[in-house]
Amino acid sequence: MAAVHAGGGAIDADAVYATTGQPRPMDVEAIAGVLLNSPFRECVAKVSQIKTERGLALADIVRQGAALYKCFKSVLKAPGFSP
Repeated sequence: MAAVHAGGGAIDADAVYATTGQPRPMDVEAIAGVLLNSPFRECVAKVSQIKTERGLALADIVRQGAALYKCFKSVLKAPGFSP
């Protein structure tokens, strides 16, 4: 938070995520959606695009494994979903 404050901006969730380089919950949900709904080559391209646009590292996304798991679990339990 000190780094966000030193940058002169307001201290809010978006500023903290941007400063720390951690994926926002909406980023994790977007990546989960891509992984569940796109062919492999398209997944690689889209995840790479998300990483580039939002300044994320793959390691940071993988560390959010629990959040990805929750996204997958909610989709798998959704009415009308059949694997």
